[in-house]
Amino acid sequence: MLIFLFVQSLNDRSSLIVRESAAAAIIAAQLVLRDETHLFTLLEGLADEKKNLLTYLFDKHGVRSLPADGLNGMDKLEREMRRLDTRTSTPLRGGL
Repeated sequence: MLIFLFVQSLNDRSSLIVRESAAAAIIAAQLVLRDETHLFTLLEGLADEKKNLLTYLFDKHGVRSLPADGLNGMDKLEREMRRLDTRTSTPLRGGL
């Protein structure tokens, strides 16, 4: 069910933040699995252009060829998650 949600969210045309968040979740899954072929097998039904996009993002975030500790990819993923969080968080109102 969750995998279906990732695929559906990557294809969401109505919201960039939904697509970016789905991509960040899939990048996190790649950090854990460390097996791109297995991940794409789990993401059955994902269009080739989305697989190509994810492959690009894996390279960009350093999660394709991870060092043994995976820290470089994890640091980049954490920065991406903070960026997404900043875009979706509403500022606190005065007096709260």
